[in-house]
Amino acid sequence: MTFLTSIRQLPKDFWLLCVATTLFYSATHVLTTMLPIYIVYLQFGEDTSGQLLALFLLVSVVTRPWVGKFYEEKSPNLLFRIGIMSFIVGNAVMLALPASLVGLIIARVFQGIGFSIFNSTSYSFLAETVPDNARARGIAVFSNSVKMAMAYAPAIGWMLASRGWFLPTIWVSLGFITLSFFTIIKIKSMYSHGHHEEEKLIANKRCVAMPDEIEASITPKGRLFNKKAVFPGLLIASNSVVFGALIPFVPLFVASKGISHVEGFHLCYALALIGSRFIGGEASDKHGRTFTIIPGMAVVLLSLVGMVYSTNTWQFLGSAIGYGLGAGVVQPSIVAMVADRTNKSERGSAMATYTMLADFGQAMGMLMMGYMGHHFSFSLGLGVAAMVNTVGLMLAISIPFRAWLNRRSAPTAL
Repeated sequence: MTFLTSIRQLPKDFWLLCVATTLFYSATHVLTTMLPIYIVYLQFGEDTSGQLLALFLLVSVVTRPWVGKFYEEKSPNLLFRIGIMSFIVGNAVMLALPASLVGLIIARVFQGIGFSIFNSTSYSFLAETVPDNARARGIAVFSNSVKMAMAYAPAIGWMLASRGWFLPTIWVSLGFITLSFFTIIKIKSMYSHGHHEEEKLIANKRCVAMPDEIEASITPKGRLFNKKAVFPGLLIASNSVVFGALIPFVPLFVASKGISHVEGFHLCYALALIGSRFIGGEASDKHGRTFTIIPGMAVVLLSLVGMVYSTNTWQFLGSAIGYGLGAGVVQPSIVAMVADRTNKSERGSAMATYTMLADFGQAMGMLMMGYMGHHFSFSLGLGVAAMVNTVGLMLAISIPFRAWLNRRSAPTAL
C-alpha cells in the first residue's frame, strides 16, 4: 500500500480531528512565545518565565492519568468540550488580570488542564481511528496537523509581543480555540464511542440478555497508569526536554547570542518537520520503529550542537531545519510504538501515560532553560538538553541491541 493510498483511506472524522488539533495548538503556541517576552517586560525575570511555562505542563502531567481513565470508561465527546472550555477560562483570566503574577498562575493552571484533556483525548481517539496497517503514516499526518501550528502561531506571538501587543495576542489565542471548538463538535463517531458498545450490540441482535456480571466484564475499568507505555514515554521525554528548552526561548536565546533576523526559525523548523514526517511514517511502518527513531534522535543532537555554535542567521536557521528533520521522524514512530504495545481497550491509559511523560520532559526543559538562562547562559542550557537527548538515543539503541543479543543466545537447531 502506497503512502497516498493509505492516506485516502483515512475517514472524515480523522481529518476533522486534524483541523481541530491544528487550531487548538495554534492557541497554545501563540502564547508560548509571547509569555517569556511578557514576563521579562513585567520584570519578573527569565527564571519566572520558565516556571510559568513549566507550570502549564506540570498541571497537565497531574491531570493526564485521570483523563486516560475517564476516556476508557466514558466518551471523548465530553472530554473534548471540557478541555476547550478550560483553556478558554484560562485566556479569560489572562485578559481580566493581565499584569498580575497570581492571575498568570491561575490562567496557566486552567490552560494546562485544558491542554492535557484535549491532547490525551485526541491521541487516544486517533489510535482508534487510524487503520492498523497504516498506523505510523496516519499518526504522521496527525502529528503534522500539530506542527502546522508551529509554522505560524509562534511567529504571530513573537511578532505581536515584540511590539508590546500582549492583550491582542491573548485575543488571537481565544479566536483559535473558539474555532477548534466548533470543529471538534462536527466529529460524529465520538458520540457513539465506547469500547464495550460493539459487544452489547451483538448481544442485542442475538436477543440475548446480558447479565450484569457479563456486562461488567465487558465494560472496561479505566486505569491511571499503563506500564506498557513507559519505555516509549521515556524516549519521547528525552526529546521533549529539548523542545521545552528551545522553542519558547528562541527569542531570548538568539538575543543573547547577538543573532538577528531569525523570525523564520519556527517556519523553517515546522516545514522541515512536516516534510520528514511523511517519509518517516512510511519508513517506520515498513522497516520498524527504531529504523527512524535512532537516526532521527542523532540528527536532533547534531542540530543542537549547530545552534550552540551558530554565529549568524543562516547557520542558526540551518540548524533549525536539521532539528525539524530529526524530530519529525521520531515522534510518530514512538506514538506508533505505544499503539503497537497495547490493545484497543487500554489505549486511553497508554496514551495518557505517554503524553504525561512527554509533558514532564517538556516542563523540565522549560524549568532548566529558564534557570540556566537567568543564572548562566542559554547556550549552556541547550547543551544540558543535548545531554538528555543523548541518554534517549542510548535507550533507543538498546532496543535493536537487545534483540541482537537475544538472537545470539537463542539455541540453534541441530
